[in-house]
Amino acid sequence: MVKVELHNPTQYHLDNTEVERLLQEIAKCEGWSAPLVVSIVLVDNKRIRELNLSYLGRDHPTDVIAFHLPPVGDEPHLADIYVSWEEAATYAADHKTAVKEEIMRLIIHGFLHVLGYDDTTPANRAHMLDKGEHYLRMWRACT
Repeated sequence: MVKVELHNPTQYHLDNTEVERLLQEIAKCEGWSAPLVVSIVLVDNKRIRELNLSYLGRDHPTDVIAFHLPPVGDEPHLADIYVSWEEAATYAADHKTAVKEEIMRLIIHGFLHVLGYDDTTPANRAHMLDKGEHYLRMWRACT
């Protein structure tokens, strides 16, 4: 079971139920069965830059950062996914796509990190991006 808490102070409408349903389906497809609470926070470039510097030592904005905390006792796994809506908007303008679609792409990417994927090598990155595009197509088909 995946529970989503969406924090979206932007003008880009995202439906919490829709996002939760998608992440539940991704978790199921990926063989994840443990209880998981995911907090998704849309932030500006200033905030994501601060997070990137504090936690990853990189002094620049990035598009998505994900954190995963294993459970303590009977508690669920906890995850935070921070998405830069400004980076999503820039990518959408550059590639002539909708900002909402780019935000969903980044949420999916962050969620794959939570599920254990990494993109530290070119091969891993390509595999992760392919998975992300597969799940984005699945989301498009349901909306």
